[in-house]
Order: sequence, then structure tokens, then C-alpha cells
Amino acid sequence: MMKEANFEAMHNSQSALTTKPFYFLRHGETDWNKERKWQGSQDIPLNDTGIAQAKAVRPLLDSLGIKTVCVSPLQRAVKTADLAAGHLAAPAHIIEDLREVGFGPYEGSNHYLNPWHDGWKEGAHIEGVEDFNIFIARGLAAINQALSFDGPVLIVSHGGIFWSVRKHARLDPDLSAWNCSLFELRPPTEHRPFWLHEVLNPQD
Repeated sequence: MMKEANFEAMHNSQSALTTKPFYFLRHGETDWNKERKWQGSQDIPLNDTGIAQAKAVRPLLDSLGIKTVCVSPLQRAVKTADLAAGHLAAPAHIIEDLREVGFGPYEGSNHYLNPWHDGWKEGAHIEGVEDFNIFIARGLAAINQALSFDGPVLIVSHGGIFWSVRKHARLDPDLSAWNCSLFELRPPTEHRPFWLHEVLNPQD
């Protein structure tokens, strides 16, 4: 079932996200995902589970009418796009700014060993880490660049870039994109002043 963004701010703020429907696919699992390590700009490949996840998405895309695929330059996203959408009659474009946030010196460290993370999301400066607000703005610009192509557009990217989708579509701030989750996003209309989202491959 299509789900509504459900908090008051969505009624009072105009999103800068291009108002076109699109699909968002997070890349498949890597060993660093499995080990709960920050990947960031590190070009970590898919593991066997991630390859299987990407292949499982393939039939879900067949009936969506995808016209363009836009992809992060990192290999975990490129491989996911190739396995999931490479059979579609749709051109694929690499968009550099769809790459994941740069975690600098923390890349390769365990998620649970980084107490700086919450403060960073609140705007704290962390030496060597890409500024959170700058990253979210980069993500928005990259998403809008993707949405300038013929649609429906499939964006294949990262969990961090989904934070920008979530923020600018005014979705539930606790909504997460797990490995190879496929989201459909529908923009506001004249009679519905907020975005809708649906997960097309919900977790069991």
C-alpha cells in the first residue's frame, strides 16, 4: 500500500525536490554492510548476498516503464543497477553526486563505535567528514539532475542519498532504505499536498 508522509511540516513547507514520480533503489549488500562498517566513499563491491538481492529486484522493474536509470559512480551501485536494470531498454547515466557521503577517517570503522554520528547529523563539525547539511544539499541536486531525464527514472544509490530523498519529500524521519530496497515515490498533486511512498519489496 502507498504510504503517506505523516507529519505536520509537510503541509507548511514547499519541497525543493522536483515534483516527478520516480523510483529509488539502494545498492545490494557488501561485506562492510554485513560487518556494520561505515563505507562512505570507499568503493566496496557487492558480496554474494548483494548480488542475489540485485537479481531478485530485476522482475519487479519489468512492469514499471522505467525510461532512464541514474546511478552513483561507486561499484556497489553500478553493479546493482546492472544486475537489476541492465536488461531494460533504458539509458543509464552515472551522476557523480549520487555517491555516498564521505565519512573520512571513520570509513571502515564499526557503526556502534562512532558516538560522533548523532551530533554530526545535528550540524556538528567532525574533522575529515563531509558536512551533513552540505551532503544533503548535494544529494538533492543530484536527485533533481536525475529527474531532469525522461521518466519514470530509477535512481540507484546509497542509504545516505536516501536521507536527502526522505528530507525533501517530507517523509517519516525514521524511514530507512535497507540493502536493495525499492521505493516508489509519488509527488504532491493539486488535491494531495504531500509525497507518497511505497516499498515494492518489503522485508519479511
